Order: sequence, then C-alpha cells, then structure tokens
Amino acid sequence: MSYLFYILSLLIVTVSSLPPAGLAQTSGSSDSTISSQLTIARDLHMSGEEQTSLNIYNDVLSKDPDNINALWNAAVLHAKIGHRQSSKRYMSRHYKIAQYLSERAVRNHPESGYAYYAMAVSTARMTELMGPGGKLDASRKVKENIEKASELIPDFAPVWHLYGVWHSDVANMSGVARKVAGLFSGGIPDASNDKAEEYLKKATLMDEDNILFHIDFAKHYLKVDRRSDARDLLLEILNMEPHMKDDQGYIEEAEQLLNDIE
Repeated sequence: MSYLFYILSLLIVTVSSLPPAGLAQTSGSSDSTISSQLTIARDLHMSGEEQTSLNIYNDVLSKDPDNINALWNAAVLHAKIGHRQSSKRYMSRHYKIAQYLSERAVRNHPESGYAYYAMAVSTARMTELMGPGGKLDASRKVKENIEKASELIPDFAPVWHLYGVWHSDVANMSGVARKVAGLFSGGIPDASNDKAEEYLKKATLMDEDNILFHIDFAKHYLKVDRRSDARDLLLEILNMEPHMKDDQGYIEEAEQLLNDIE
C-alpha cells in the first residue's frame, strides 16, 4: 500500500459521522456552500466541537482537495486530537495525517502563513514520538516554519504562542538533554528566555481570553523561577471563562500549580 493511499484511507476513516444536517453536498457544490461550511467548521472548533469541525473540513477537502483553509485547519485539529490519545499508535496516526496535510498546504500554498503555522504545529507534535536526534532536527524545522509564519501572518496570535513556547522549551533544556544534544550534528538551536517572554506576552495580549496562552506563559515564568509573575497569571486563569475543549483542564491545572507555589 502506498503512503499516499494509506493517508487517504485514514482521512476517509475520520469522516465516520456526517456533518450537521444540510451540509452534505454533491461534487458540484458552489463556492458559497464551501465558504459556509468553513465558517461553521471554524465556529465548531472554537466552541470545542473538534471532531465535528474536522468532519466538515474533510468534507470540504473531498470537494476541493487544495482548499488552504480546510488543509491547515484539518492539520491542526489532527495534531490536537492526536495529542490526547493514550495509544502511541493512534497518536502517530493523527500526527502523520497532520504532517501530510500541512506539507500539502505548504507545497500548494507557499504564500500562506497558515500553511507554515500548521507545518510547525504538526512537526512539534511529531517530536513526542522521536528520539533525541530526531527531536533536534524537528526542532529546527519547527523554528524555520514558525519564523516564516510570523513574517506572513504577524497578527495571528497562535503563531507567537507557539514561537514563545519553542524558545521556552529549548532555552530551558535540562543539563542531561543538552549533553545528549551535543552528541548530534548541529547542536542545540539558538533560543532565549527573553524571546520566550516577549512572544508569550505578545500572544496573551493579542488574545486575552485564551487560557492555553496564559498557562503556558505561567509555566515559562516557573521555569525561570519568576514565581510571583507566574502566580499573577495563574490567578487570572481562575477568573477566565472556558471556551475551548481543554480549557476546563487548564483551569484545574492552574489551580494545582497555584497550590504548589503556595
């Protein structure tokens, strides 16, 4: 079985439930119908209905295989859904689809910052299944793609969040991880805590209601032993309204981190 056929078969499997009533269309669907589907899929994603949103993006791709909006959003959703899987097999399945879709997005839409963002997200998730050498190579690829995205879509807050998290993770690698990294060609990519703070602050200011951005910013402050700054952010989170699928879990995590600090 070819890799392309394997990926396409997985895409078909994800469309296991039909989109909301009235969304299924023939191959001759108009641009306005696809536009309407994309709007509904976006709103469902933002309200936490990720699988239904993904089903709609897949339906759009069945009619318009190179639709950039559907490609990058479906890639990000597969990366999110894969991250929650308890089985590495299912995690890997989602991550491979995310990689395939984001690669296609970049190849067919090199002018789209969202394509590079999706590539950075899917590559970052794949590192969860890699050894030290693979992680380093992938980390460089994440930086390359998120830099490109930040140039093309500087007003898109998730770009700065991911860029900030990247700097925070790489700049604060453990001593053991740094020694292991030194065994591989290229060494550790350049990263700084100053950039981590700058980009995470930028993301939270651009999207003040995003709980994930706030908790990742707080975690960065904890890494660099700025407990008071972390505490302020964690207290903010406790007063925020959950919107996305994982928000309630982030609120509970913030509560636990506060207890640990105090």
